[in-house]
Amino acid sequence: MGAPQRADGPAQLPRARHPPTATIGDVSRAYTPAEADALIPAIAALIERLRALRDEVVTLRDAYLDRETVVLEELIDAGASDHAALGVDAAQEPLDEELRRLRLRIRGLVDQMQADAAWLDDREIVLRDIATGLLDFPGDADGQRVWLCWRRGETRVGYVHGRDEGYLVGIESLLRYLLAAAGEGGTRSGTAGIY
Repeated sequence: MGAPQRADGPAQLPRARHPPTATIGDVSRAYTPAEADALIPAIAALIERLRALRDEVVTLRDAYLDRETVVLEELIDAGASDHAALGVDAAQEPLDEELRRLRLRIRGLVDQMQADAAWLDDREIVLRDIATGLLDFPGDADGQRVWLCWRRGETRVGYVHGRDEGYLVGIESLLRYLLAAAGEGGTRSGTAGIY
């Protein structure tokens, strides 16, 4: 495994069964708002854990890259040219103990993140963004497949968008959507109800 790449952004997780670009057609489950709401306490804790893990991965990645730079500069100054002299073994694992420790810690954190992502994936819940805690539950409203939206800090699912629409394009209040579907007023278009 090569050194982590310096770039701000979420830690790279393996491709999920339902990637962030998932559409309703990619999932088989349909949550009611009440079913989605029942999962919010567990999901809120999971999102907080993912955010903390992501922040720690970014910090450790930066420490790794800083240490790697120091080690490589020292080795180059010493005239190193082969693998062992450049600080890695034949498997490209760092010989420097600090680099080994950082790499192992990053791997452990990413494993924890993968377990949390798998928990969501098993429930066909699509995590859209770790930083904001934005995720979608596949749902059904008035016979139409929709995404029921939740974002970190909310106590319940309160927004919906069409199956092929993005978060900011088609989001509206779930109550307004359900009322319009029932013919009791409201609107089914626009961006009303944005956070």
